[in-house]
Amino acid sequence: HAHGQMSHQYQPAPPNNRPMRRASETGMPWTPQCAPPPPPPQHFQQMQQAYLQQITMAKLQAAMERTSSTEKLLQDWDRANGLPASHCQTMVNTSRSRKQLTEGVVLKK
Repeated sequence: HAHGQMSHQYQPAPPNNRPMRRASETGMPWTPQCAPPPPPPQHFQQMQQAYLQQITMAKLQAAMERTSSTEKLLQDWDRANGLPASHCQTMVNTSRSRKQLTEGVVLKK
């Protein structure tokens, strides 16, 4: 070998300079060399729950904006075609629900 390099790779000595034995030779079950990871902090679940609620609320907000714009498009189409504005109970209830959720208040009927 060039420049006096050794051909074998370095291997650290086993602990206490004793030869390492297989688990089957010791009669002991194999255990990992490192400790298991610590449990997550107690507030982890609260943080995770808050994050999921933010995502859910963002999705709800986006869906409400889509239904609101769809309702407006329908009303504009009706108006452009000489039809009266639609005030069916479903549309009224949907608008009320959207407003209550967006503003965080309960509206009187």
